[in-house]
Amino acid sequence: MIEIGQSVLSNGLRVIHAPMRSHPVLSAQLYIRMGSCWESTDQAGWSHFIEHLVFKATRAWPNNSLTEAAARMGGHLNAFTEHDSTCFTITLPSEFMSDGLALLAELTCHSTFGRQDFDFERKVVIEEIKQYRNDPEDWFYEQIPQLYYRRNPLRLPIAGDEASLLAATWEQLTGFYRTWFVPDNAFLVVTGDASVEQIVQQAEVAFGGWRGTASAKPHVEPEPWRTAGGFHHLRRKLDNPLLAFCLPEYADAHPDAHAQSLLSRVFAGGKNSRLHERLYHVEHLIDGSRISSLSGLHDGIGIVLLFPRRGADPVRIFDIVRQEMERFQRFGPKPTEVERQKTEMLHGHRYAQEYTESLAFSLGSEEVSGDWRNFQRFPEQTRSIDKAQLERLAARHFDPAALHLFHLGARKLEYNSHKPRADAVSRRACRGEGDYCEGVLSCGMRVCLKRAPDRPTIGVALATRVSQLNETTDRGINQLAGTLLLYGTRQRNHHQILADCARHGMALSVASRLECSLIRCKCFELEPAVELIAEMLNVPTFPEEHLQNIKKTTASIIDRIKDKPAAHASALWNRMMFGRGSQYLDRYGTKTSLHKLSRAKVQRWFRQWYRPDNMVLSIVGDIDFDRVTGLLESAFSIPGADTVLPPAAPLLTPSKRHLHTRRSGMDQSILHVGGFAAGGLEAERTTALYVLAHILGGDLHSRLYAALRERLGAAYSVGFDYRATRSRGWFAASAIVDAAAESESLAEIGRQLAACRQGRITPRELETAQMAIRGERLLDEESVSHQAQIIAMLVALDYGYDYYLSRDDRLRAVTLDMLREESQRWFTPDNLYTHVYC
Repeated sequence: MIEIGQSVLSNGLRVIHAPMRSHPVLSAQLYIRMGSCWESTDQAGWSHFIEHLVFKATRAWPNNSLTEAAARMGGHLNAFTEHDSTCFTITLPSEFMSDGLALLAELTCHSTFGRQDFDFERKVVIEEIKQYRNDPEDWFYEQIPQLYYRRNPLRLPIAGDEASLLAATWEQLTGFYRTWFVPDNAFLVVTGDASVEQIVQQAEVAFGGWRGTASAKPHVEPEPWRTAGGFHHLRRKLDNPLLAFCLPEYADAHPDAHAQSLLSRVFAGGKNSRLHERLYHVEHLIDGSRISSLSGLHDGIGIVLLFPRRGADPVRIFDIVRQEMERFQRFGPKPTEVERQKTEMLHGHRYAQEYTESLAFSLGSEEVSGDWRNFQRFPEQTRSIDKAQLERLAARHFDPAALHLFHLGARKLEYNSHKPRADAVSRRACRGEGDYCEGVLSCGMRVCLKRAPDRPTIGVALATRVSQLNETTDRGINQLAGTLLLYGTRQRNHHQILADCARHGMALSVASRLECSLIRCKCFELEPAVELIAEMLNVPTFPEEHLQNIKKTTASIIDRIKDKPAAHASALWNRMMFGRGSQYLDRYGTKTSLHKLSRAKVQRWFRQWYRPDNMVLSIVGDIDFDRVTGLLESAFSIPGADTVLPPAAPLLTPSKRHLHTRRSGMDQSILHVGGFAAGGLEAERTTALYVLAHILGGDLHSRLYAALRERLGAAYSVGFDYRATRSRGWFAASAIVDAAAESESLAEIGRQLAACRQGRITPRELETAQMAIRGERLLDEESVSHQAQIIAMLVALDYGYDYYLSRDDRLRAVTLDMLREESQRWFTPDNLYTHVYC
């Protein structure tokens, strides 16, 4: 049980603290009670703008050097703005707690951004707004509350608009900062590996000198929910339309807020919802759905996004939404639906306590909207919700006549929202020392067990070497076979699998990686998880109905890539690098290859390659090795292998042209510049390349960030990525820039790569990158499921557990000479492939 409490510093700043001593990580989050809800029309976007500006310069850390300081501690410093608050957060190794709190204090108490900082960062924020505007899904989501509401403060985008930002002055923003960034308008949340006394003492040192009293916030007049329905068509060139509708949501402090949230989840929240069952499983009209909450201190709405399957009739989908809502209003939810969603919510609450950062965010969110203690009350409040309360809320708020429906697409849709149409280990026991052991089950499956004392959750990962790289003809078959494992066994159908996962709190998923396939599960109890995974591998059924449904969904996903500029640009660069027929492209294959995949082919693929001697099962948690070994031996009865998995034979046909440009009329250019590099078997070289990737684009202090965002003010999104299979690696610099700055940005990327070739990397950059990567690994290992996944993959691909243990040694061994050698080897003009999408 985590002991959560609060203290008050000498200046009145409240500190919410939650010691978690199981892992040496600490998260601190400083919340300012100011967000877009409190801004006037002239101030639209100022809170978000301030969130950017305070990083530019502070009393102790000028020239945007704050993020580098965090990275050198192995920490991650970031910020976000919501409607009701602005939050500054740092997560880092707990040994640096005092330094981390000092960095937060610099941001929130001592920022000294100048006029030049103001001018440059305004360009970056405007590029961020343009990026959202150019993404149809993001833009659609922002339009919905503006069309639904007239004066509710939740209606406007958090980032504001270009007009308000261009009209703002440096004097106004500095005044805004001084007015609201004061202790009586803020609170601090600290979770992780420290005592209450340490937290309070160090917080007093960092924030005790902070002074100031905030002005009174303007009164916000509540706006009632709409009682008359409506239909809204938004026209935009789009291959696949998007649909949405709104559900009422109470403010978080309302007595019925939890029940209303549960009601929305039962109706439209995810794969266990009423609407997903009808639209996806029964009617096959959508590829998926997503519900997002837009409330907090004020009553708001839940926005349900629907992704229609290609060729599906939007009118039919809207009619079904109205029909199901009418049934819901008349008859209420079923008891089984309620219990399933309540169980998922309770498990989600427990999982929020697994990570220091997620617990801090949960406590901070509750405090912003009322009282952090509501986090502790959540389980009791959720269990107390009964069916009668939900039926009362459904009768009041689930009125089909009040539904507001939204359609985004190229063709105008006519819909009468008032007249819906009628319904048409083992006998070779695990051996090892200390907290880790390996073994082989009787069936031939390798097992890796790692003990993580005092951890509340258990991570399970099964990796098999079969992957898309083994697909010589039937592209996409491995992804399809893996996905279908979740859709039925001889003992359980898909709905029963979902219900059992919800009942036991199992987060189960299947992932097809480039070199291996994974079954992953995070759980509280090991036995049900092992039983289910073994059943999926022993007696899968690959139901024809679900196979056809998934094929159609996958085809729609492939089509939808063209509607996402960033994803489409990345896919085009990959095609340029690897060639049209390469297995290195998307794991889904192509629409043509999908069409040819039958149930018989999928079953044959599974029987041939999903053999125990190709598999590694990794379990990480507070476990007893002998008991787990016996459990696994009795669970897995997969027949032995009768075929040998052939080595992957990747097809690579890079483009002969090293520069491709695709013009689509956007006001931004999406740039990719990269090439081939060392493969994963060259461990020292790959480690050096990961360090180079971090120096060039790994964080807010990276070279490309400094060049494209800070100096040019041309970009919001900047990155540098390095990836590798055993035999082949590749890298890519990427940026979304103002179209007018395209040539200058490409030239700057070239200059940065040339500087690396010339050895112009400083010892400080190397040390910072090493500390940042080490810190990222430490944060990742807070998750037992992440540990299980990494170990399973490395052992399955024959790297071994020692490779996992020696990561830090390899990282520390990287030198400036190694960075120069890898840069000279790979960052050469004849190895670079450049793609421009605008």
